[in-house]
Amino acid sequence: MSVRDLRDRELVLDRLRAAIAEAGSAAAWGRRHKISRQYVWDVLCERRWAGVQMLTALGIDVEIRLVEASS
Repeated sequence: MSVRDLRDRELVLDRLRAAIAEAGSAAAWGRRHKISRQYVWDVLCERRWAGVQMLTALGIDVEIRLVEASS
């Protein structure tokens, strides 16, 4: 995992923790954004990575970049 990947992961987790604190609970934040409480907890516990819907809800733009694979 690159340094950028670690920074990106920390950015997402920091924003998610702040959003949950503001909403009052993971369940409340998830309901507001139509994301299951379990999925929110899985991301918090780093069992899963945040998807586009969660990243958008956190105010993070998703940019997909295609690069040619090295052989």
